[in-house]
Amino acid sequence: MTGTGPSSHAATARPARGRKTSPGTVLPPMPTSMRLGSATLVLPTILLVADLLTLECAFLCVYWVRFLSGWIAAPKGIPDLSIYLAGSLGVLLVFVSLLYVHGMYDLRRRRRLADDLGGLLRCVVEATLLLAAAAFFYRNYSFSRSFLAGLGAASGAFLLCGRVFARYLHLVAREKGIGVERVAVLGRGPSQAQVVSVLRGRPGLGHALVGEVLPDGEVPGELPALGTSQDLPDLVDRHRIDLVLVTLPFREVGQVLPVLDALADHQVRVCFVPDLEEMLTSSLRVREIEGLPFLELRQVALHGFDRVAKRAFDLVAASTLLAACSPVMLVVAILVRITSAGPVLYRQQRVGRDGRVFGILKFRTMRQDAERLTGPVWAQEGDPRRTLAGSWLRRWSLDELPQLYNVVRGDMSLVGPRPERPVFVQEFRSSIPRYFERHKVRSGITGWAQVNGLRGDTPLEDRTRYDMYYVENWSLGFDLKILAMTLRSVLSRHNAY
Repeated sequence: MTGTGPSSHAATARPARGRKTSPGTVLPPMPTSMRLGSATLVLPTILLVADLLTLECAFLCVYWVRFLSGWIAAPKGIPDLSIYLAGSLGVLLVFVSLLYVHGMYDLRRRRRLADDLGGLLRCVVEATLLLAAAAFFYRNYSFSRSFLAGLGAASGAFLLCGRVFARYLHLVAREKGIGVERVAVLGRGPSQAQVVSVLRGRPGLGHALVGEVLPDGEVPGELPALGTSQDLPDLVDRHRIDLVLVTLPFREVGQVLPVLDALADHQVRVCFVPDLEEMLTSSLRVREIEGLPFLELRQVALHGFDRVAKRAFDLVAASTLLAACSPVMLVVAILVRITSAGPVLYRQQRVGRDGRVFGILKFRTMRQDAERLTGPVWAQEGDPRRTLAGSWLRRWSLDELPQLYNVVRGDMSLVGPRPERPVFVQEFRSSIPRYFERHKVRSGITGWAQVNGLRGDTPLEDRTRYDMYYVENWSLGFDLKILAMTLRSVLSRHNAY
């Protein structure tokens, strides 16, 4: 990564100091005291202080309720508060240690408040068990067992309230420029637009986009030009950069090493943003075998017990829904019969898991000769081939109900990529990279693409990308989320034609 010198458009002078900035301006340098990674310590410090204070408050409140309020009898008298206060130090140590072990102060995972709920619950349960065991084996003083039980119950609520307040304080601090990481982007890869959109659209993440370091030979674009890659070390110091995001195309990954070498003596983080969109993958993970690191670009879809769990859920849920929806299906069948000539059910060939062709069942919503003149085509909004009842059935997705039988048979799943007709699959396999990988799992009645508005005549590349994300990130919880979103999507009737 070489060059002849800074671009004439680069910002070579130290920016003027000031707080108010617009998205297109170069931000002023941070004070020296906020450098050297201290921006990343603000939230963990606030969380730690909040946890300590709320735990101590929970300890004192439980002590008051148990021994001083008079609500609960104390036949052995009121214990010495000083002894309990000394014991609270051990309580704080146990709780904070477990919170640390469970990654509750780890910013690398960008935890949200909702993500904290599970971790807090685990920590509270484990801490309560450890404290009860310690109190049992400690013979110099007998701590109240009911007090420990009450502390376990109260600590979770206190910790959660403390973390809500801590995050509010952190937002206030970020608005004042405290704890904000200054970011420079290097590279004109396809991922740059996504990075810029995220950083500008979500200021609460705590990243301030300073500008762009121009790769060698590039001309300035939309972002403020800080200089060229040849002057990267000087630019990092001049603009007080905390984080360099390298957004080069994945095929140019070899150019990342010169960036690391150039910044080896600088206290700055460097992250490579892989062009996952170009690779049609979202599962880039770091694995290790005997100390040897690997970048995992692709996983086996739904292997081992995951496949058993998904199939068991499909059988139970589809059978239950099939029984519950039987009266509705009977009414729909009568409606189809009396409003148009032809069979009630329509069987169409679709391609499922591993390329196996099966007959998908639907209530007939179009005329029997719908494709006589056009051949296989997708349904479109206002499609004239629909029957009188068909328009209504498609609007509310009731024509899909017979596919519950396909799920019970094993042809389909409740959730998965929507199956396409063989003629379309052959066409898409040759025009869309890695399209057939969506067939690693059973096709679904609903899917991640559909609940995100990609139904009907929508871009295949976008639908494939969403399907790949589902295949690579499956979990039972993900399926439940998609089913819940499906209900909302059906009620909104978006792209339902």
